[in-house]
Order: sequence, then C-alpha cells, then structure tokens
Amino acid sequence: MIELLGIGVASKHGGWLLRQVCVELETPSLTVVLGSAPDERRALLDVVGARIIPDEGRAWLDHVPLMRDTRQRLRARAVAVEASASRGGLLRGALDGLRERCAVDGRVRSLLVHELDTRLEGADFAETERTLRALVDVDRLSVFLSMPSAGALFAVADRLLAIAGGRLVFDGAPSRAPQAAVPLHE
Repeated sequence: MIELLGIGVASKHGGWLLRQVCVELETPSLTVVLGSAPDERRALLDVVGARIIPDEGRAWLDHVPLMRDTRQRLRARAVAVEASASRGGLLRGALDGLRERCAVDGRVRSLLVHELDTRLEGADFAETERTLRALVDVDRLSVFLSMPSAGALFAVADRLLAIAGGRLVFDGAPSRAPQAAVPLHE
C-alpha cells in the first residue's frame, strides 16, 4: 500500500510542483498519472519511488514512512524507466528485462515509467499492454505510468491520477474520469 498524506513538493524555482496531495493506492496495480506539466508528474512518481522526500506531508510506502533514514531501503524497491527515449520495441525490451530482474531480485516492488509515448498503436500497443499487465498480474509489481495525455494505455489502467496546477484533480477508475480532468492531446 502507498499512502500520500497531504504531500507537497517544492519547485527549485519557487512555488510548488505538488501541493496537499492525498491518495491511498492498493498495490499491485497499474496507475496512470496524467497532467499537462511534466515536472508535476515526475514529482509524484519520484515520491512513490522514494527518489525524493516530500517537503510537506507524509508518505508511507509498504507501511514504512519515507524519511531520510528509510529512503535508500525504499528506493531499492523501485525501478525507473525513461520511456520518452524508447519506442515500442525498445520499451518492451526494457520491460522484459525488468521482468527477468524481478524474478532474480525479490526486493523490486514498483516500476516507474516516465513519459510514456501516448501514440503507441497496433502491435506496439498490444505488446506493451500485455507486458505491463503481466508485470502487475503475474509479477505482482505496482506500475506507475506518467503520460501527458490520455493515450490508448490510459483505458487499461486500474487507477487514474490527474494533476493540474500541482493538485490532484481526479483519483479513480479511468472510466469514471470527467473529460475536463483528462487531457486528451499533448
């Protein structure tokens, strides 16, 4: 379980990337994080992956508080993939490699996929979807996808988190998301 209780992440340039975000996520699951600002999406995934400690509020990952003295241990449980540098087959190859790593290293519990290309289609989409579902359903990992807009993979997610202006504006099943909370195009 992942619990974010009123978390805030300050921007290096002043202001906030995230502010007063509260969410409780059952694990494992496939969660899509949507929003128009890449820094806001990245900040949320970075907290979930223990890459950063929130500047305000509390984060609990698998019932362990995210603090300075627990961060390294929690961070070892998450793997990040920069999907923006990968297209179709390259991303699937990275995900398949992760599946093999998880079979060997039982510590990994989460996969963070930053900036997934929303234009995946055809065989690329089908294979990527199949691999992501296997990571959740077979390997029992929590998968978090950061996307700028609702592409095809949005519909196969278990959970959608939409961020606007640093605030959580929607949390629930993708099928229940109001269109105003879901950016449809980049």
